Amino acid sequence: MNQLPILLLNVGPCALALTCGMVTAEADKLRSTCYELQDKFDYRSHEYQVLDSFGIYIASTGIRFTAADFFEIKRSTILSVIATSATYFIALVQFS
Repeated sequence: MNQLPILLLNVGPCALALTCGMVTAEADKLRSTCYELQDKFDYRSHEYQVLDSFGIYIASTGIRFTAADFFEIKRSTILSVIATSATYFIALVQFS
């Protein structure tokens, strides 16, 4: 029963990393949707210009989440944390 707090402490960071990964993926989808919608308008129209500006803005800003610019937070971060924790646990068990 005393492992429950440890489990609860790991749920938050995992949920955060998954959410950051999903937001980044949605930003990529939004950019491609802007370019697909541009094809439906004349290149001289106001709608085309707005979609073009928005698509360029999304592409140039590059939505990403970092931990104080040390590393990028994404889905693979979860696997790295799990692998590091498993390695530490195995070393701890071996030296006990």
